[in-house]
Amino acid sequence: MKKIIALMLCAVMAFALVACASKDNDTTAGANTEPQTTVTDAATDTAADTTGAATDPESTEPDTTEEPGTEPDQTTGDVTTEEPGTEPDGTTEPATTEEPATEPATTAPVTTAPETTKPETTAPVTTAPETTKPETTAPVTEPVNEIPDNAYVFADRIYVIKPEGYTFKDFAGSPSGLKDGVAEGTCFFNFSLIEPTGVMTEDVARNTLEGQKATIGDDYTLDSFKTFEVDGVTVTKLDYTWGNGGAIAQSMVLVNLEDKTVFIAYATLTSIEGAFDEFNAMIDTLRIIK
Repeated sequence: MKKIIALMLCAVMAFALVACASKDNDTTAGANTEPQTTVTDAATDTAADTTGAATDPESTEPDTTEEPGTEPDQTTGDVTTEEPGTEPDGTTEPATTEEPATEPATTAPVTTAPETTKPETTAPVTTAPETTKPETTAPVTEPVNEIPDNAYVFADRIYVIKPEGYTFKDFAGSPSGLKDGVAEGTCFFNFSLIEPTGVMTEDVARNTLEGQKATIGDDYTLDSFKTFEVDGVTVTKLDYTWGNGGAIAQSMVLVNLEDKTVFIAYATLTSIEGAFDEFNAMIDTLRIIK
């Protein structure tokens, strides 16, 4: 009996050492270029409607100067010289100078600059997205893990529900649970807190067992390996059988907390019926204390 306990504890300690050593090395606003408006002066048409003065030439009729008629005076017989009466024989109309109609010699064309319509620039209407501030609902504060009365708390880090028929006490230097009604040390589990080991892989598990061959013999078997999560924490479980054709069944559970690892080791004689199922049922109740 003492030999079984010693072998079991030896295997547990050896695994703890190997497990500790096997941490996982594992965005164009084109300028609205206002079209250059070249006011092209229309060619200056010079309409020189210059009406020259209509100058009617003077009607100058020659003055008819009648030579005084010399007729013998009937009375005296003298020649009477009649003072020539001077009348204008012709009518000289004054020259009528018609003032020339003066039109502007040069009429500048009316130049209308083409109407330049500046393209209307409409700034895009930017609507700031409506920000809805999320409603902040204070989280419902639950009691810090209401731990059942029938729970076993280890190091204020984890707890499990105590399986019926087990007595919890220190055994072989560790807090433990021993099955009632069987020889002490033939069916028990214990708890320890070790430095972080990193999450175990199946390869690491196999290497760990291989490294213990000197203690557990060549005829060991790796029965199962699984990884699962409990309350956001990764847990691994390795089950194996060894010794004298499979006389002892063991399980190693690693709870990978941030700063520590909780190591739960289990061992039982395979001859004790239902013992391993009891241990698995207890591990199913495992919870992490926040």
